Amino acid sequence: FIPATPACARAVREACGLLSIRGHEIIPFTPPRAPHGVRLFFKLLTSDGGEAVMEALDGEEIDDSLGAFVAGVTATGSRASKRLEASLREKGLTRGPDLMNAVGRTSVREYWRTQAEKNALRAEWEEAWKTAG
Repeated sequence: FIPATPACARAVREACGLLSIRGHEIIPFTPPRAPHGVRLFFKLLTSDGGEAVMEALDGEEIDDSLGAFVAGVTATGSRASKRLEASLREKGLTRGPDLMNAVGRTSVREYWRTQAEKNALRAEWEEAWKTAG
């Protein structure tokens, strides 16, 4: 869903190589429904409208990897944001619009529904992890 940076991918390859040399079995694993997990993460992270995140980032230099997130949080619900989401969907794109739709303030009821979804997905991931070996 979100490609690893080259440095991260290299670190994982090197760690797997070293572990393998030492006799450990390396089992590839892809969590089920990862895009759904990312949407749940952003939905929970911004359920207060992004206030806690923006407060934590206040006064910090925002690097490029967070720039789009900050822009998205601050634009959530605007007409421009809704037009962009619709335009991307018209072009057949879904990941960006799905994330845009997930970001933003939610009710307490919706927050707890999302927590329940997250817990169910976590259980699904744990089961897949056990099944993978």
